Amino acid sequence: MRKALRKRHAWFRGQPGSRAVWIATLALLALASEAARGQTNTNSVRLLLHDRLGHTVHASTNEVNPVLLPPPSTGLSNQIPTAPKGTPQSEEVHRRIVESKTGREWLPQTPPVLMPYLANLDEYGNTVIQPGAVFPVDPLSKLPQAGKYAASEAGLRYTLYQSLAMVSMTEVNSGASALQYYTSTFLGKWAVAETPDTGRASWISTEANIQLGLSPASRVQTPVGNLGTVVNPQATVFGPNGIWLSELAWQQSLMDGKLVFLAGQVDQSNYIDANTYANNSQGQFLNGAFVNS
Repeated sequence: MRKALRKRHAWFRGQPGSRAVWIATLALLALASEAARGQTNTNSVRLLLHDRLGHTVHASTNEVNPVLLPPPSTGLSNQIPTAPKGTPQSEEVHRRIVESKTGREWLPQTPPVLMPYLANLDEYGNTVIQPGAVFPVDPLSKLPQAGKYAASEAGLRYTLYQSLAMVSMTEVNSGASALQYYTSTFLGKWAVAETPDTGRASWISTEANIQLGLSPASRVQTPVGNLGTVVNPQATVFGPNGIWLSELAWQQSLMDGKLVFLAGQVDQSNYIDANTYANNSQGQFLNGAFVNS
């Protein structure tokens, strides 16, 4: 064995050209491996997600069920996560948006390029997937995710909240002590046009609400009215019985996304009350004192 190894070592030392080829081959393999690793870690081949604190999480496509991945018409390069309200846009998401721009475009698939302090005020992304799910796959996620991808291809990004509210009260001042409602809120941002070279973009923002009483008393009464309190204890119930529009506005960004003008009917709480932990009664606190601070 030792004799054979000595002969092989002597042969290698006696072939300078072979030694150079061997070293060059190792160097090329190392560079190829490093390039492949770098390509795997780029934004264009990984899903970008947000945890509940707004931190960006990178997810490999192998970690996500194929039915939840963007279709070829959308592609990973146009996949934008839904950002928690009140958090600045992360560098990774901003870079992906910038890289997706190719010039003047009507109904762009990705959000406008805005400064981080403005980008997430009314941005809803096209992804409902969240990291750390208890059930990696469930039968209810496929349809909403497919709908968001399809809508984003036409420039529309949105969030839809729905809830059933059943309120049982004691010592009411008037009315029924038990009320039931179906409530829903649609928040949308429809990109109209963008010209990255001039730093200008236009879009329409909207908020639509539904509140339906599920009993005769619930159609004309509310928890805050029956209790006679100053603060609404059930903030999901805050409007009339029916459907109404809280926001419909034209927005225009200028100065490379440093400034945004709004014109139309505006729900100020969408922009002023930007608390990450307490801004949505259909997913966080119920009391109106927390939701609208």
